[in-house]
Amino acid sequence: MSSWVRSLPVGGAAAPAGPAGTVLVAGPDLAGARREVDELAALFPGATVLAPPRSTVPAVIAALSGADLAHLGCHGLLRVDNPTFSALRLCGGDLTLHALDQLGAAPRRVVLAACDSANGFVYDGNEVLGFVSALMARGSTAVAANSAPVGDPESVPLTTGVHRALRDGAAMAEAVHTGRAVLDREDPRQFVSWCVTTAFGGG
Repeated sequence: MSSWVRSLPVGGAAAPAGPAGTVLVAGPDLAGARREVDELAALFPGATVLAPPRSTVPAVIAALSGADLAHLGCHGLLRVDNPTFSALRLCGGDLTLHALDQLGAAPRRVVLAACDSANGFVYDGNEVLGFVSALMARGSTAVAANSAPVGDPESVPLTTGVHRALRDGAAMAEAVHTGRAVLDREDPRQFVSWCVTTAFGGG
């Protein structure tokens, strides 16, 4: 609850996402993710675009620190046995939860187009460890993420809709609602994306 309150924008309204400080990342072996960032680059001219083979761990970490808006379209690797080594698959290596937690300043808003990226793990003291909590602890005001595996090509219309709404000034929850509205819920794969894509935070 306290992290959600801290995430609320000053003045009560979300600021429109602009090209300055926008980072668009596509991981390897995902044709949909590459198409996704190409479409998003048209929405945000001047954004930093990192697609294979340029989307390496060092390049992505450097770009993310202090960005205004980030999109990460990657394979998500969930490690129930050792949650700090859950990771986003990038070129030449994985961006682990531990490395993400070390960011000096996380992007203000993040769209995690990765399987299971919304899931967290409870450990001693009832603290929750996961991608969302790590980002919000480092300053992110809003995160969109998936709580289950999603289809690669099926997620493109949803995430494009989310970013279009963010660009126009919507808060993350509103943007996710807008993105979900374009999906065909009669299509089982699109219905999964409709069910599991969730917004966190008030920004």
